[in-house]
Amino acid sequence: MTDQLEQRRILGATILSTEETIRAYDLKAEVAMLCFVLSIEAIHVFVDFGRLKTNGPLVVVSLFGLFIAAMIGYMTVLLPIYKAKPADAESYSSTNVFFVDEPYRHTVDTYLRTLENVDLRDEMVHQIMMLSEIRNTKHRRFVRAIWITLAFFVVMLVTGFYTLVVS
Repeated sequence: MTDQLEQRRILGATILSTEETIRAYDLKAEVAMLCFVLSIEAIHVFVDFGRLKTNGPLVVVSLFGLFIAAMIGYMTVLLPIYKAKPADAESYSSTNVFFVDEPYRHTVDTYLRTLENVDLRDEMVHQIMMLSEIRNTKHRRFVRAIWITLAFFVVMLVTGFYTLVVS
């Protein structure tokens, strides 16, 4: 009995930790997106956008495209992910006691009856697997947005040096 309680405590702590990591990716994406937008003004000092529009329309289009792509990249991190499925999702039928899809279809009594008939340890493990998939998805999206941002700054840096050398 104590061993099962200890397992449930550890699994509960794992669920909380994974949820915190997911929220941290959301916060990181918000801060990175804000810093990215604000950094454009700082770059304006080094790059003459007026001259760039007339002499390098392809560069302007590229920069604009990369800017939009980076913004979309950060926003995809913030998108909610409801239906994450672990690799073995088909082999396990979860009753979703931790996430009630349509609460208006249930009553407190039906939910309590569901809890009586379910193995909480299995449900917790399934929840950890789903949350881990959400965490990994947000991580991939965040890293992709960072790479797009890096590409934007590389193009901007090369453009800045080019305008300094040509003038």
